[in-house]
Amino acid sequence: SFAFLAGHKSFSPATLAGAKVPDPVKSSASFKDESSDTTTTDLFQFLLGGEVYAAPLLLAYAKSVGLLDEASLQRTSNSDQYHISAKAQAYPSYWARLALSGQRAAGAAACAVNFPAWGDMCRRLSEALSSNDKYGYTDGADDEGLAFINFFASPIEDLDLMAATIIEEEGSSYEELVEPVRLLQEYEIMFWDAIFEQV
Repeated sequence: SFAFLAGHKSFSPATLAGAKVPDPVKSSASFKDESSDTTTTDLFQFLLGGEVYAAPLLLAYAKSVGLLDEASLQRTSNSDQYHISAKAQAYPSYWARLALSGQRAAGAAACAVNFPAWGDMCRRLSEALSSNDKYGYTDGADDEGLAFINFFASPIEDLDLMAATIIEEEGSSYEELVEPVRLLQEYEIMFWDAIFEQV
């Protein structure tokens, strides 16, 4: 969804691990701030780069919980023992809906609201996993298996500025953004509830 929202409609690698992030699409969302001599990066281009960077970190995390490689992840998801949860798929499905309908402002607003909460949750999870030997992260917070969680635990610099740039560019009002942001928050809660129900 981030690739589509960044203007890369044909970006669909078989896997994000090892994928090359396409060059930014020219857009007024990447603009030079005359007052500070800096350029604001398009939020979704930035997030796509983060997802590509995080893909091998996710594989390392999967390995730390017993899934050895990307092929084993695919085998697990295609096995008779695994059933896709509609409840868990509502969140990514709604992101795809926003992307396909070109609702960049709604996506940007949702990121500005959601990502700080997601980052804080990742920070708390990393602290919990690294501080208890029973989870097997022998190098504590520096353990390779926690690199994925630690990456997302880091605050996103200029997140609000990047989001506001898109919202202003799209000319979206607060009233237009409330419902999609609320829905994404609710769908994410459904996602985590679905995961918890399988534990």
